[in-house]
Amino acid sequence: MKFFKMNVGLTSIKLPLFRILISAIVLLLCFYRNRIIPQDNDVLVNIGTIVTYALTALGLYCIFISITEFMEMKKKSSIQTKTFEKREWSLDKLFSFMEDADVIDILIENANSSLKIGTKSDYGKATPFSLKDQFFDKCYYIEDSEYENFDDFKKQFRAIVQSEVVVLLYVGIDDTPLDKL
Repeated sequence: MKFFKMNVGLTSIKLPLFRILISAIVLLLCFYRNRIIPQDNDVLVNIGTIVTYALTALGLYCIFISITEFMEMKKKSSIQTKTFEKREWSLDKLFSFMEDADVIDILIENANSSLKIGTKSDYGKATPFSLKDQFFDKCYYIEDSEYENFDDFKKQFRAIVQSEVVVLLYVGIDDTPLDKL
């Protein structure tokens, strides 16, 4: 439990709420310090002002950390509710699936961590020159790296995974899980 650092992997909101409560009390004491402790000496006023600024900055920092922890917990809980039963797929089946899909997000298990891969495409409405709506400019991605050529994507993916079988943790379209594959 770290009070002044972000705690990754929290499952309870107790610590962030406690941190916000303590920070709010400290902020209130800082704002009303002249009413609580009358200060007649100019040196004490200057020291009190400096300490108040420091405590105010620290209190706001703790509130910011707590809000970030709340958002992280919400993000993790939404991913957990969207996951489906783990499935093992061969790379050939995965590549075939990705080649057929225009837009897909896939989270796979890779060496005690997860790896996000998928496809992205732009979508265009029908025009007089193209009579049907269609996807175009398809690209493949691994985390933040994009590949326009599918063979380049496969080569890089094989270098990262180094296995012929992958475990799928999540498959979806724009953060909406696919129930059946």
